[in-house]
Amino acid sequence: MTLDEAIKLGWGLLELDQPELVDTGGIALKFIVMGGGTTKFYIVPQAEAINSAAFKSKIAAQVKDDMKGKDVDAVLVVSDAWVSTASSRDTKTQERIRDLGLPRAHALGLCKKTEALICKVQVKHSIEDAMLTWHYERDINDKITMGEREERRGLPTPEGRFSGFFNEPEAHA
Repeated sequence: MTLDEAIKLGWGLLELDQPELVDTGGIALKFIVMGGGTTKFYIVPQAEAINSAAFKSKIAAQVKDDMKGKDVDAVLVVSDAWVSTASSRDTKTQERIRDLGLPRAHALGLCKKTEALICKVQVKHSIEDAMLTWHYERDINDKITMGEREERRGLPTPEGRFSGFFNEPEAHA
């Protein structure tokens, strides 16, 4: 599977989750692992679990462990999340945000916090990963209005709970 094919699939998954988001206010966290002619889904529907960084890290580690020795071509991680966007793309602002941390940077107006459906896309043997983001707004009555879509490609990041699925040689036979 190519990165472009996986990205197309990722957007399709986000479109399938959009009605659930509008109806219930959230979606289940999903890991989709594809390879060897099969697809395996890891679905975490509990909001309490999804909002726990420790639990998400535990599930991601379990998925990585399950991948060992298997012929895996792609991993997609789908969830809804808070996303921070810097007010400026210049290096100085980015460094200041990192130095201050997100809560302080938000308070100072250096970045904006929004909600989004996201899909992290990782493909075996690709030099890039992708992050698909579909921003949305929630009004005071919890009515959701979908907004801008964003697709970012870049070098794979080994850190982060939803990254590094293909960093270890034994993770993809």
